[in-house]
Amino acid sequence: MVFYPFAGYEIAPDGTKTKFFRAGTELLAAKQTPVVNPEKKLFYHNDHLGGVNVITDINAARVQLNEYDPWGKVSRTEGNVDPEKRFTGQILDPESGLYYYGARYYDPELARFISPDPIVPSPGDPQSLNRYSYVLNNPVKYIDPSGMSFWSAIANFFKGFFRSISALVTGIVVGFATGNPFLGGILGGMAAAAVNTAINGGNFGQNILTSWGSPLEN
Repeated sequence: MVFYPFAGYEIAPDGTKTKFFRAGTELLAAKQTPVVNPEKKLFYHNDHLGGVNVITDINAARVQLNEYDPWGKVSRTEGNVDPEKRFTGQILDPESGLYYYGARYYDPELARFISPDPIVPSPGDPQSLNRYSYVLNNPVKYIDPSGMSFWSAIANFFKGFFRSISALVTGIVVGFATGNPFLGGILGGMAAAAVNTAINGGNFGQNILTSWGSPLEN
């Protein structure tokens, strides 16, 4: 049985300690410290839903590949690392085949939670009235990080992607053309604000203030 002393740490039955590193909810890397063998560093490459797709080692060699069907059932696995976190970054219990989503367990074979949602997140949508259903029966677009609500994974992914790309391109071009990387960073932040306004709506000036000087943070 795996022991979880606190968030971000695991202790396996053989005594191996694993520390996970995240950026927000995104799993980025892990450091494993076995009892006998040398320390191991692993790097996670996730799909658009936050599911662990590829794992590489310190030499950038692929050590694990995981692929899933739309409902989270593992359709392909290759490698010598058995990641506990799989579909949408959630913990897979190998004995039951269920994913642990915090508030509830999810069965990828049934494409349903095994207990009802304590809340109805979107009462106006008939899809949410089935309290056992998974993410409004739309697993390609939504995720449910806590077992109690759904998020638009694709929307969040592309918002961050386009903000970062716009800021990066603007910063590189302006910095290269003027020889002034500071100016490139400022205009890159303004570009990120413009994209943020276009995607989310809102006040362009306010978005400039929130993006100023940090064009690649978002």
